[in-house]
Amino acid sequence: LAAVQNTCDFSTNTGHLYFFNQLFARADPLAVAADCLSNCLNANLLTFEMAPVFLLMEKRLLQHMASFLGWYTHFDPNSQDNDTPQEFSLCGDRRAPSPAEQPTAASTTDESAPNLLPPPADTSSKLSEASTDASQSPRLDAQNHPPSTRCSAGTGERERCGHVGDVSREVVPSVLVDRLRRSDRKLSAPFETFDGLLNPGGAISNVMALNVARHHIVPEVKVKGVYGTPPLVIFTSEQGHESIEKATALLGLGVENVVHVPVLPSTNAMDPQALAHAVQQAADAGKRPFFVNCTAATTVAGAFDPFEAIRDVCDEWGMWMHVDGAVGASFLLPQEEYYKKLCRGMDRADSVSWNLHKLLGVPLQCSALLTRHPGLLSRTHSTVACPNLFSHIDTPLCDLDSCCSTFQYGRRADAFKAWCLWKKLGDQGMANRIRLVYTHTMELAELIRTFPKKFSCPGRGVNLPTEVEVEESVPTGMPSDINQDAFHLVWEPVSCNCCFWWVPYDLRKPFAQHGWQHPLLHEHLIHVAPAMKRQMLTEGSIMVDYHTLAGRPFFWRLPLVNPDICRDDIFNVLRIINRIGTSCFPPGSYAVSVSEADLSIEGGPMWQTTINDGDSSSCSRSSARRVASFPGPEMAHAEEIRESTAALPSICTF
Repeated sequence: LAAVQNTCDFSTNTGHLYFFNQLFARADPLAVAADCLSNCLNANLLTFEMAPVFLLMEKRLLQHMASFLGWYTHFDPNSQDNDTPQEFSLCGDRRAPSPAEQPTAASTTDESAPNLLPPPADTSSKLSEASTDASQSPRLDAQNHPPSTRCSAGTGERERCGHVGDVSREVVPSVLVDRLRRSDRKLSAPFETFDGLLNPGGAISNVMALNVARHHIVPEVKVKGVYGTPPLVIFTSEQGHESIEKATALLGLGVENVVHVPVLPSTNAMDPQALAHAVQQAADAGKRPFFVNCTAATTVAGAFDPFEAIRDVCDEWGMWMHVDGAVGASFLLPQEEYYKKLCRGMDRADSVSWNLHKLLGVPLQCSALLTRHPGLLSRTHSTVACPNLFSHIDTPLCDLDSCCSTFQYGRRADAFKAWCLWKKLGDQGMANRIRLVYTHTMELAELIRTFPKKFSCPGRGVNLPTEVEVEESVPTGMPSDINQDAFHLVWEPVSCNCCFWWVPYDLRKPFAQHGWQHPLLHEHLIHVAPAMKRQMLTEGSIMVDYHTLAGRPFFWRLPLVNPDICRDDIFNVLRIINRIGTSCFPPGSYAVSVSEADLSIEGGPMWQTTINDGDSSSCSRSSARRVASFPGPEMAHAEEIRESTAALPSICTF
């Protein structure tokens, strides 16, 4: 017990309100409980017979995710009225049952059997009859099981052997299997317009995307290997994720064949003209361009690549377009024009990776790979050994197996935690999480501009703050302007990340005059963030990561993913960072001489081992849970978002 307590005490508290180190935050409690339950059931999503409910649940979840890309429509193709979308639910049809479908007295004993598929309209009598037959079957009663169908021997022998497992349940849920076999509906319907699978992380999804793209364009590589084929070239943004390089090394494509395309300085997004030029150069060198990796919300800047322009280049050269949407694919959920503009053209991609554990509150890990090419996953990963390994390959339910769609042979039931959370919040509630991320990011950018003052927001619909609500106090013995011009935005945020510098007091005037590009100023600024991070981890009050891009000195990247944070908390974060920075670099750390012709900086950082706690309230959460925001033309009000989430129904069908 002590070891378990120590493990908890010495682990990073990722659920803390001031944990900003990664692009995820506190997981939703319901999703955590669902994850625990799926672990207790210990199901393997390799075949349908091993995890029937979870595999159906995964396909329902992938269906719904694909619908936001336009690759799947929640319409019943057999319905006479296609103007009304068919509501899909794991718990069955949401419409009221007809008199013929009302349960009989015998069928009421089977209350625990879930109706996993909506019954066809013309088979109600068959289903009612099947339900009656199933409920009267002796297999439903654990006490009437023949010995050959029990988990083990009788209860007395289990007690003598120390077994505590439950034998009141069947090994195989026979009612579920019977209902699925009697249904006239094709079980592989989710794969008719797209293909998809849940994977253990976005990097694995990117590896699989590169593998299926290679099979789609050069299918002979699967059997003959890469020998004798021209080098396959991969193009990715210079701010794209490093998992693409790792994927090329893993698949034997060669890291040298990865071309990093420059970005537009104004947007940090891939330059389509530079991409077209790089593709032409690769073709002239005798290589074969075949894969372009776009990014929705880059890891640092949060930028979205221009998907439509990149799609045009891919069509010209016959290349596969993949969108690494580990973070940014969740911006498909809100339907406001700003979010649609960010994601425009993503539906034209050949494949999209999407991490539900990033911004949506699902526990690690839950990553999806979606492709608009149905059946491609199984064509890529199936082998001639499959019939030998799985003797049930010709059973009526084999279309639901995932063993031939991935190179994994052990798959967790990751869909369950995401499914439960989505059912709880619904589409609107999940979209509100993204709206809050964007709203809080804009609030942070505004507070950086106005620091050390925090302006109040008098009410909704007011575009400009009018009154100073709080102003950071000046520590004793410090200059009166110690808090002025401490923070500077690296660039304007566009999605979920806000990047900024904290500049030491002695360097603020030269920074304002020369900017970070001055070599001497750059030389000193690169030491600021690492020194502050060291003290930050020592006191444990906050956790923020720092990065560098395009030669810039280290800056802070702060993603506001936690939906519980408010405007007071965001301002308090800036106060803590400012206090830590002033403690590491107090006035007098540098001797600066600024002239019109030159800049001279002498001295260096004063590495202090003591911690100046300052105001004790600076490290604690604000006692007042006041929710306010700085509304802009493209930003919803945080209070409105929270109220709309609270008013949502508890159940969502999809």
